[in-house]
Formats: sequence, structure tokens, C-alpha cells
Amino acid sequence: MDKTLKESIDKLHEHVIGLSRSIFRDLIEEGSLDPGLAHELLLSAGQLISLTPDVSRPTWLDSLVDFHGKELRSRFPGSSAADFSRFIVASISDIESPILSPEEVAFDFDRAFDDLRESEQLSESFETLVEKLEQIIALDVIDSRVVQETLERLMALIRRNKHGSLTSILVSLHYGRFALKAFDGVLSANKHLKPIVAAFKEEFGIAEAKVRAAEEKLKVEAVKLLTNEERLRQYLSQHGFDSSDVSGLLTTADAERDAT
Repeated sequence: MDKTLKESIDKLHEHVIGLSRSIFRDLIEEGSLDPGLAHELLLSAGQLISLTPDVSRPTWLDSLVDFHGKELRSRFPGSSAADFSRFIVASISDIESPILSPEEVAFDFDRAFDDLRESEQLSESFETLVEKLEQIIALDVIDSRVVQETLERLMALIRRNKHGSLTSILVSLHYGRFALKAFDGVLSANKHLKPIVAAFKEEFGIAEAKVRAAEEKLKVEAVKLLTNEERLRQYLSQHGFDSSDVSGLLTTADAERDAT
């Protein structure tokens, strides 16, 4: 979307938000609807919808334009005014939400992760993990059925999900961490398995680091795309973060989440 058009949409949307809040406040505090404010809001909604691309148009905006048509046809009789009032009260939070550009609406997280998977060489790391698991299983020295089945399931999971979504990869790594935590002592105690298990653990750590790096880049890319850049820079500067990017803010948020 053209930057000038986006700025015009955002400015007009802010005006619509201000009018909606005034109407909402009157309805809650006074129990009455100001016809002048309602008329101005509906006119502004008509202007806003004329600027907003179809793919970006929120449903509340279509509803306001429908109310505008009713107002023009019938000068807002009592029933329509009541419906409009209920709509404002129910939809104020939606009206206050940002209107996304077509690029933001079309942001494909899976496609973005596919690009990161290639740049971080995640598939190659997962193939190495499969090879190490095949070597461990092929030695045929594991005398526990539970351990054997766990490793076979882990190998199948990693093989299946190496080209999968971020969620499927995270699930694979979670299961791998479980297997290592539960059976590392047993596997490493076997002199035939010990060097291969050590190599698997090293490669598993590398794979986890690559996934974390890809996940961090995806989060930064998504936040930058979905946030007004100028307002974001101002916010970061005001709150002591590096205004050049959002990495510090995301790191802080992740730390707070992990601490809970």
C-alpha cells in the first residue's frame, strides 16, 4: 500500500475512533445518542471505506456504512437509532483496532518460516539427527523396548516434520528433549552407543539453536510488519529500548514470559 494512502487511512480512522469514543461515552454516562456526532461518524465512515482496499476493510466499517444508508433514507427513526447505539457499544473495541494494509493482511507466517528454514539450514540439521538415530538403532544393543520405541518414534517424527511448520518442528524438538532427559543415562552408559549419542546430543543442540534463531527472526519480522514503524520507534525510545529495531522489546517480553 502506498505510504501516503496508509497515512490518510490511519488519520481518518483516528477521527472515526475519536467520534466513536465520544458517542460510546454519551451512551454509557448519559444514556443518550447525539444525532450530530452520529451523523459525523457515519459521514467519516463513508470517506474511510472509499479509501480502504477491499481486502483490508473491517466488518465494522461495512456496518457503519449500512447505518449511513438507513440514516439518509429515514433520518434515523427510533428503532434504527437504538440499533446503532447497541452496535457502537458492542463494537467499540473492534473500531479501535488498527486497519491492516493489504501487505499486513496477506502476511504468510508459514511462507516466512519456510524462507528462514532454508537460510538457517534447518532441514540439513534434521537429516543429520535422523542419520544419528538410524546409527543408534542399527547397532541393535538397546535392551529396553521402551527406549527402542521412543527412539524409533522420534526418528519418524523428525523425518516427517523436517519440512513442516514451526509448530511441528517445535513439537519434534520437545519430544527429543524428553527422550534425552529420560534415557541419556542408559544410552550413554553403553560403550558402543556413547560416541553416537554424544554426536546426536551435539547436533540436537545445534538444531535447537537454529530453530530459536529462526523463531526470533520470524517474530521480529512479523512485529515490524504489523506495527506502525514511526509509532513503534517513538514507543521504544520513550521506554529505553533501541529504536532501530524491536529485538530488545521481544527479548524482554520472552524473558518475562519464561519467568511466569
